[in-house]
Amino acid sequence: MKKLTLLILCIALGLTIAAIAGAEGPVPDELRGEWIVQEMTDEDGNDAMRDIRSFEGSVRMSFTADQRITLVNALGIENEKTEAVTASPDGYLTTESGLMIAWSMNTERSAVAITDSTGVRILAFRPWTEWGFTEIPVYPEIPVYRNAALEGDWTLIDLMLGKEEQYAIAEILFDGRPYAAQAGIHGSSFRYDNRLTGEQIESDSCEITPTEILVKDENGRTTARFQYELDGDSLRLTKDEDTVIYARENSESARIAYEKLNEIALTGYYEYGFANGELRIDQYHGKAEAVAIPDELDGYPVRYISTDALSGCPQITELKLPGSLANIGGQQLPNLRRITVGEGNESLKTADGILFTADGKRLILYPAADERRNYRIPEGVREIAAYAFKNAGHLTEIVFPDYIESIGESAFADCTGLTEITLPAELQRLGTNAFARCTSLWKAVIMYTDVNTLSDKAFDGCNALTEIHTAANTPAESIYRNAGRNVITDMPAYVWKKDDDGTLRVTGSGILPVFNFSSEPWAGRREAGKPVVLYGRTDETGDWELILSDNRGVLSGKQDLRDYANREDMPWSAYRERISAVRMCGTNGNTAWAVDTDGLLTLSGEGRMALFTEDDGPDNVRYVHPWDKWTVTKAVIGDGLTSVSSGILQGSSVREVTITSGVTTIGREAFYYCRNLQRVELPEGLTTIERYAFAVCESLEQINIPGSVTEIEEYAFYMCSNLKAITLPEGLRELGNSAFSGCYSLKEVLIPDSVTTIGYGVFQSCPLLENVRLPRGMNEIPAGMFSGCHSLREIIIPETATLIGDSAFSGCASLQTIYIPAGVAWIGDNVFSQCTSLSGIRCEAGSYAENWIRMNGMTPLNANGEPIVIETETAASPAEPTGTETETAGPAAEPIVEIRIGGKLPKDHYLNQVNEDVQVGFSILLRADGYALLSESMPEGGWDFRGNWKPVNGGIAVSFESGNGIGDRISIDSAGNATVSFYGNTIPVSMPKNAMDFFAQTGFLQTGNEDQTQQATTGSSDPGTTEPTITVTPVTPVDTGTTQQPVAQTPAELTRPVPGSDTQVYSVVRTANASASITSGKDPTSYLPDKMIDGIDETSWQFSTKDPNSQLNSACAYFEFNGPTIIDEFWIKNGFWKITNNKDQYTQNCRVKELEISFRYEGSNEYTDARRITLKDDQSAKKRKDWAKISIGRHENVTGIRLRIISVYKGAKYKNDVCISEVLFVQNK
Repeated sequence: MKKLTLLILCIALGLTIAAIAGAEGPVPDELRGEWIVQEMTDEDGNDAMRDIRSFEGSVRMSFTADQRITLVNALGIENEKTEAVTASPDGYLTTESGLMIAWSMNTERSAVAITDSTGVRILAFRPWTEWGFTEIPVYPEIPVYRNAALEGDWTLIDLMLGKEEQYAIAEILFDGRPYAAQAGIHGSSFRYDNRLTGEQIESDSCEITPTEILVKDENGRTTARFQYELDGDSLRLTKDEDTVIYARENSESARIAYEKLNEIALTGYYEYGFANGELRIDQYHGKAEAVAIPDELDGYPVRYISTDALSGCPQITELKLPGSLANIGGQQLPNLRRITVGEGNESLKTADGILFTADGKRLILYPAADERRNYRIPEGVREIAAYAFKNAGHLTEIVFPDYIESIGESAFADCTGLTEITLPAELQRLGTNAFARCTSLWKAVIMYTDVNTLSDKAFDGCNALTEIHTAANTPAESIYRNAGRNVITDMPAYVWKKDDDGTLRVTGSGILPVFNFSSEPWAGRREAGKPVVLYGRTDETGDWELILSDNRGVLSGKQDLRDYANREDMPWSAYRERISAVRMCGTNGNTAWAVDTDGLLTLSGEGRMALFTEDDGPDNVRYVHPWDKWTVTKAVIGDGLTSVSSGILQGSSVREVTITSGVTTIGREAFYYCRNLQRVELPEGLTTIERYAFAVCESLEQINIPGSVTEIEEYAFYMCSNLKAITLPEGLRELGNSAFSGCYSLKEVLIPDSVTTIGYGVFQSCPLLENVRLPRGMNEIPAGMFSGCHSLREIIIPETATLIGDSAFSGCASLQTIYIPAGVAWIGDNVFSQCTSLSGIRCEAGSYAENWIRMNGMTPLNANGEPIVIETETAASPAEPTGTETETAGPAAEPIVEIRIGGKLPKDHYLNQVNEDVQVGFSILLRADGYALLSESMPEGGWDFRGNWKPVNGGIAVSFESGNGIGDRISIDSAGNATVSFYGNTIPVSMPKNAMDFFAQTGFLQTGNEDQTQQATTGSSDPGTTEPTITVTPVTPVDTGTTQQPVAQTPAELTRPVPGSDTQVYSVVRTANASASITSGKDPTSYLPDKMIDGIDETSWQFSTKDPNSQLNSACAYFEFNGPTIIDEFWIKNGFWKITNNKDQYTQNCRVKELEISFRYEGSNEYTDARRITLKDDQSAKKRKDWAKISIGRHENVTGIRLRIISVYKGAKYKNDVCISEVLFVQNK
């Protein structure tokens, strides 16, 4: 309690409150010295000393000579407290915390009674005073708080907000008004006037505390409250949480603030936004007469100034525009005298003090305060911008050039000195209020124009205008008659003007008279050699023009004018005998076209040529050409265009085509089926010839392909049957599928070394092709590349080649010499079928090619064309094994075993084409080097498939993946159990002991086996299938006496790292097979694997099926791994995305919407754990090239995966093709 009492006293004397300046003056002598506090009441009159009276003298108070008041607790309950105190002129004491203290003494000056401004009362005695025997002074009244430093008038100088708000203060002061806001404190009265908000307060009564100003009404109620902080001549006022700064009027602080505010008013500020990422000034606020727009605002280049952005600053006399500015809208600046543009500006310029676009075609702003009396607008100007001459009151005459096309809104408004104007012929637009309030204008002449875009309000407020002269029967006549003007039709019904290129143009209505071009008014302005053009419009034919040159006239129009050329009632009838050709023209987007009766078609424009197509419903887009009714025999394409669009002359009669420089791409089917096309001129700079571009151009004999071409897409010159020669340039990189197939007359092809990608069948069915040079570095002879090239006699395959595709040289009946290098590791089916002149094939001894040649019944030859002879050694006779080593004699270098398997194929099986179960037979030939050959027989015929076998867990696994790649797999385990997997159906059988013995004897397997049962088990996929049979026959090759050692087998690679990841690997796919055709009659595995994408080629897969609605259930893909693996995630790239010829085909084909994934585990032949996955159809270019990653949970010991398509997203063009680009099967480490 003692502590609490002392605290109350400290608060009463303000010892813990922040200091506020008080009035100066010494403490009276009678107060100095020490006092003992005997009585204290708080502001509510409660006794605050009742609990400490027993501690006599415990609280002491002293006033020192250095004007401080000190409190001390003699008992040590509280530390000493001290505070400055001064006396005011009216006798009050004021502490540094701002409290006012009234005091009174007894006559003996031994006791003092104190009352402070909060109502606290204290009674204290001198230490020597005898208590109870002294006079007690009376407590004084509570003093009213006053702060003399607040007295006076204060002016607002800072809103403590942004530059816009600070400008509001500056603008008021700059305009000469004394203040933006003012507060006045005089005694107990208070006045507040805020011109920014309109708030006003005036009161004769206010209460001031050390921190607040409380404004009272006549009933003493507080009506407004201001918090304040005083710092010399600066006053910080806060009202409703808004804090602002005032300065004492006429003080130094006010003077400095006014100077800064004046600078803010002159500098101003900008409101701005962004358009297409570029800064645009929307409004300028400022008081300066000379304004320089900055090059940058907040680090962004100033590119645009909006219309009227400066119009709120009519005081501007000089305007400097920055070098960064691209465009400025119309501005209303009545006092503007001078305009300049910063250095480096490429969009704007000034000429004669007037602002134009850099090309001089648009007049933007004339300085309205310029004192010129007349002005001739330059000849090159085509447009006068809005507000361009507004308020140009000194102008009395304005001369327009002949070629003004547009006069904007209010362009000449308030030009009060103008008296007459003549608007040029062919004015296309006259804006609203164009000449509004031109109060001296009495005559306007509007030369002949046939447009109706003339505003009827163009002359509003022109009260002196009494005459508008124009031609009869023109839009101008009716527009201004209807507007109540006096229209006089005394102008000629035609006008003339000279184009920039010197061409003379005459425009009129009705039937034009026969002009004497040598004596008409324009004769002196006509340039030698330039034509005269008559042009106009009729309701019947639309726009037309007659180009007269050297007594020969070409009639041209947007409609077909052939039936109108000789009519006598047409405007050109006086000249119809001169018309020697009729021409039709038009535009489609950015592309202009014209065709004449001579059969010449010209196409020009800027950028990519527009497509000339039309939708015939959601499933069909066809080419439509407005010139189709004309016979086009010659075409000139280019003149600003960068491409030739698809199908532009498809099926036309064109004989000659010239494509000019600048064109880089010829679109697909551009000249498809142009059977009369004989001559084509292609420009340097052309890079791409798209698919079918010149297909079936049967009359084309020669074409020179420029050196800039890098890509010739599929079927580009397909069936150009008379094409005799073709020069492929160095720099060419890609030749698409069948690019030159069916070129029956082609005799020689030299493929440059720059070509890295060649599609299948590229020279298929070129029967006269005799001489071919293949590029060095070529690594693949694609399928069918030279199929049907009957005249081809010799071919040298580059040493870099590793693969020869199916039917690559089939039907090359004259082929006599071919060399296959040692690096070739794969040769497809039917490669040399019907090569009747081929007696042997040159290769390297011991190479894959040699083995392949022998296996296919042909003779391998060395470099000299001599048969390769297998060198032999004498071998020991078969003997019983001794010790741990076994040496087998008899079989030659390649021990072979043949396995025959038979069974029934159910009638509802996918491959069964008859309505009953059929017998199926297999013969599998296994060779010691890992080679496998499958012969398959069916009622409709059979096929031979090549593959590979390898030991697996004491047994063997055989897979077939070449040729048609039906996906057959044969597994034989260590117990002799055999399983045939046939299109997803499995037939388990038993393996005879004699086969196991043969394997052991010949070294096929590393260990022998016990006798095994030959009992067959029931097929799990088809309970109705009859029991299959197996026979094993050792095939004894020619005994060369060589001892054959067991073949060492390299462990298969199961996984590889996912590129760019340290935590994931993907399972290596050994084979991938699809069970639905990509195209009719074509085996889908010819697309497996696809081109390398993302550096991963093992699992790239493109899969399609015809008629997905009926065949989805059979649209499956099977993936075999090198061994049991772990799968955690399934990654997929949906849709067709090819990085070579076809580019972006994503939306053209169907995309998979829903698919099923199921797993085959080690020791099982069934696909189980099926689950469905729904894929999003994200068509953004980036997203569809990213992997879609689906977590499927961990699956261990997986040996195979089946994918089945459930539903699709429909393609835009190819409705039946379902495509998946790539798949990965990923394991998390």
